[in-house]
Amino acid sequence: LHAARGGHLPLLRLLVEARPDLDAWDTKGRTPLMEAARRDEALLASVLVAAGADVNLVDEDGWTALMHAAKDGTLAAARSILRSPGQSSLDALSKDGRSALSLAAERGRIALVGALVEAGAGVSRPEIGGRALQLAADKGHAAVVLLLMEARAPLGFATWDGEAPLHAAAARGQRAVVEALVEAGTDPDLADSDGQTALVKAAAGGHDDVVAALLRIGASPDLADREEWTPLMHAAAHSSSGSVGAIRALIRAGAQIDRQAGAEGMTALMASAQKGNALATEELLRAGARADLRSAGRTALDFALAEGNRRCAEKLGYEETR
Repeated sequence: LHAARGGHLPLLRLLVEARPDLDAWDTKGRTPLMEAARRDEALLASVLVAAGADVNLVDEDGWTALMHAAKDGTLAAARSILRSPGQSSLDALSKDGRSALSLAAERGRIALVGALVEAGAGVSRPEIGGRALQLAADKGHAAVVLLLMEARAPLGFATWDGEAPLHAAAARGQRAVVEALVEAGTDPDLADSDGQTALVKAAAGGHDDVVAALLRIGASPDLADREEWTPLMHAAAHSSSGSVGAIRALIRAGAQIDRQAGAEGMTALMASAQKGNALATEELLRAGARADLRSAGRTALDFALAEGNRRCAEKLGYEETR
């Protein structure tokens, strides 16, 4: 254990020749092979695998040596574990639901992902391939996403909080991943547990390039979430320069500029005024948004004044008396 943990290859070889218990574990349940697999050198793990170390054992967290290699180790170490005659834990899941494939995908390790797929990892299983795809999309690893899709990973897998790969990529501004997922067959209007589409996620994040890409490949511009907020309203409420580009793209695509949400009738202009997004307020007014509409008796100007958003108020015609 100490030799493997310290990376002492000559000592490890010497000790292995003395035929010790290769699978002795420490207080965390880690074996010498697990410790070797975590290092950035491959020979330690290769020596232990060749000597007959059990590649299927798990530590106290349910991690196998292959998982440790996928997270921190080398491709060569992972390959030596994969090629072990006793390998039967390729699709093992840790206590928190991780697999070697999901760990490699999350880190963008495309060569290792490819090796796992080639070895027969359960890419078609939602908890294996689906989660790996979601994590790769979340981190923006477009090449890994493409590889997993080619291997038939489930496109619609969602995490416990309902986030599917498309929504994860859209929310984080990963345009290449979004385009790849939709072109592979993901419904661009797929809604999550909150009724939000990828377009809502992108608009709410101020990712104007993703908004434009989604609209170009078929996303509906006016699908509202469960709160009846449209992508345009979400874009207007996001105080960044990206909100202006998103607003322009949505209006060009046919979004209803004066659509009102819920019983109180909130509009995109009111949302921008309330959140202090002066650039969005200006853009909406330029596009013809009505400033006289009311939500619970208040206009966009009333919202701006109530929140102390002076620039928005000035865009809406307010002149402070001195």
